[in-house]
Amino acid sequence: MLFKKTYIIFILFFMGAFSSQLIASTETQRESGAHAFVQTMTDNGLKFLSDKTLTKEQKSKKFKSLLSNSFDIYAIGKFAVGRYWRKMTPSQQKEYMTLFKSMLIDVYSTRFDEYQGQSVKLLKSISLSEKDTLVKSKIIDPDNASNVPVDWRVRHQNGRYRIIDVMVAGVSMSVTQRSDFSSVIQRGGGDVSVLINHLKN
Repeated sequence: MLFKKTYIIFILFFMGAFSSQLIASTETQRESGAHAFVQTMTDNGLKFLSDKTLTKEQKSKKFKSLLSNSFDIYAIGKFAVGRYWRKMTPSQQKEYMTLFKSMLIDVYSTRFDEYQGQSVKLLKSISLSEKDTLVKSKIIDPDNASNVPVDWRVRHQNGRYRIIDVMVAGVSMSVTQRSDFSSVIQRGGGDVSVLINHLKN
């Protein structure tokens, strides 16, 4: 009887240890995957930014492709509009998402000329949840001793990695965008169509 109890305890302990090891292994794989994903994305981004043979329009096209493939635009856009998302009609939501993506491309395309040989160095990856990993990095400026920390929040979902937020020097771009959009809507008396018109302009 004692042997039987000892055997059962051993089996339970082994299963618990195996389960913990499996979870740790999954976390490590997710962190490694997120790290590799960000490395590939930043390498591709720096490659077209540093290519002097490309026109601004060609760089914008490549940036649009990178944005579509590497960022979860739907999740970011929905977060940026916050509680007002539920106040939009389906047609407004669709129009807003189209305009939001265009805004991102337009805003960042105008800053391509600011690239002066900066590089990205990935530091480490930290598991935040079952889906999210924080990939920490820094932007290295060859002409400036102070490097800028940039953290990428990467979500692993449906078998693929995509970025849902970028934090520059500790400031979340998604949270900043949400604050800006909220101010626009509030100034318009809470009417979400005001934000849509704002994005059109």
